[in-house]
Amino acid sequence: MSRPQTAWRKPSQPVLVLMVALFVIWLLLALGVNWGGGPGTREVMGWLVGKSGEVLHGQIWRLITAALIHDPQHPTHILFTLLLIYFFAPALEDRWGTKRLFAFFVGSAAFAFAVETLMTLVLPGVASEVWFGGTVFVDAAVVAWAIGARGQSVRFMFVIPMQPMVMVGLMVVWHVLLLITKNGSYEGMFAPFAAMGAGYLFGDTSPLRRLLLKLKLRRLQKEVADLERKGKAKPKRPRPSHLRVIEGGGNDGGDDGPVLH
Repeated sequence: MSRPQTAWRKPSQPVLVLMVALFVIWLLLALGVNWGGGPGTREVMGWLVGKSGEVLHGQIWRLITAALIHDPQHPTHILFTLLLIYFFAPALEDRWGTKRLFAFFVGSAAFAFAVETLMTLVLPGVASEVWFGGTVFVDAAVVAWAIGARGQSVRFMFVIPMQPMVMVGLMVVWHVLLLITKNGSYEGMFAPFAAMGAGYLFGDTSPLRRLLLKLKLRRLQKEVADLERKGKAKPKRPRPSHLRVIEGGGNDGGDDGPVLH
């Protein structure tokens, strides 16, 4: 029985704006670094790329801006990122909406680069001190898409039919080989693994999301139970009065009415 093929669609306007912005940033840096001849471009790039030491000293904006920077001397870096955005971002946007998609991009990039930064404290000779590139949020997007597309198939390199999770497995193997050979990507040695983890943690089957939903469900159940208990509670009986009505009259035999004691 053949599996349903994934139907690719063109990116929406927000995704196209992201792709154009990434390419323009790369183009300006490439022109400045390769043809400008001045230190200005390199100085700007130095303030945007990720540097573990600087992040640990409070420059946390690098966790996000680093994802916007690609190697100005190797066009394959930016082209690979744009290609994966083109194919996988539209499917996630259909599933989540534009706002959640872009929040996912930002969150997964920051998470992946934060892990790379912390690994410099654990394995200073292995983890990268400088890192940049949008492949981190693209790797996360591929994993999130694959988890939600189980049972379908895609054509790897437009030719080879492949299940989505098999594609994720190949990604993991590739990054493991890079780690073994200490030939990390631009994004670092450990950031790609953290990015793939972010795709699982922040995706549709996120254990964090399930935990939040369970906590919310328990809170709602408790509120409903409290309301039911209040509704079933019997109203309190009025306290009996200690006053008694005694029929009688005055000394002259007249009727002075009831007397309260």
